[in-house]
Amino acid sequence: MGMKFSASFGDIHPTRTALMNGGQVLWDAGDEIDVYYGASSQGKFVSLNTEPAAGTEFVGDLSNYVYSESGSYIAVYPHSAANSYDGSTLTVELPDVQNGREGTFDSNLFISIAKSSGSDLFFYNLCGGVEVKVLLDGDNKPYVSEVIDGKTEITLTAPGGKYFQKDKLYYIVALPAVLEKGFTLTFKKQPGGAVRVSEKTVEVKRSVWGTLYRADKGVKYDRPIEFADPEVQRVCLANWDSDGDGYFLESEAEAVTSFGTAFKGPAIR
Repeated sequence: MGMKFSASFGDIHPTRTALMNGGQVLWDAGDEIDVYYGASSQGKFVSLNTEPAAGTEFVGDLSNYVYSESGSYIAVYPHSAANSYDGSTLTVELPDVQNGREGTFDSNLFISIAKSSGSDLFFYNLCGGVEVKVLLDGDNKPYVSEVIDGKTEITLTAPGGKYFQKDKLYYIVALPAVLEKGFTLTFKKQPGGAVRVSEKTVEVKRSVWGTLYRADKGVKYDRPIEFADPEVQRVCLANWDSDGDGYFLESEAEAVTSFGTAFKGPAIR
C-alpha cells in the first residue's frame, strides 16, 4: 500500500542532509529514507520537496505491512541497501572516505534516525563514518551501542577531486567519541603536504559541530627538492621516493641515512 510520512527535525540544533548558514540543516530535494515496521516490514521512501526544506513529506510502500497498536515506525537517513533492522537493533553503514562539498557535507552521509508510532517523523542526528550498530534510547534519540570495524582515520577529499578553496567551510562527519590523546590533521598537496598535531583532549558530541578555524595556520608543508642534475634526480627517485609519487620530498631526503652504492657508476655533473 502507498504511505506518506511527514519528516522534520527533533534536535535543538536542527540537522538534516544539507547544511545552511547559521547551522541549520535542511532536507535536500530527492532525499531517500528507509522505513521499518517490525522485523519483516520495510520500504524505501522518497521526499516530495523540490528545494531544501526544514520539513517535508516522504512517500513509498512498506512490504508485508500489518498494523499493530503497539507497533512503531523506525526511519533512517540515508537509504542504503546496507541498512537493516531486526526488530530491536538498527545497523547502518557509512564510508570513512568522504567527498567534500563547499559549505556542507557529502550527500547521503549524515545519519539521522526517527522513531514514531504515527506518521510524523522527528529525526535525530547520529554522526558516523564507519559501520555502526545503533539503538534508540528512551527519549527516541539515537546512540552508538557498538562500533564494528572502527577506523582511526577519516579522509576528506576536495570537491570533484580538485582543490579546497581558501576561506570556505568544509565538514567532516565523525562518531561521537572522546579523543583523549588529541588528533592529527594531515594536509596533502600534490606534491607534499603538512601535519598538525594537537595533544589536547577533544570530545565529539552528537549533533554538535566543532570548529577548526584556519586549521593549517603555521604548519610547515613538505616540499619537493629541485635538482640541477637529472641523473641525481633519477637515482634519488629510484631509491628513496617512498610513496612513489614521482617527487623527492624534503621528508624523504631527511629519512636517507646512507647512499650505499646508489651513486656508483653514473656520470654526475
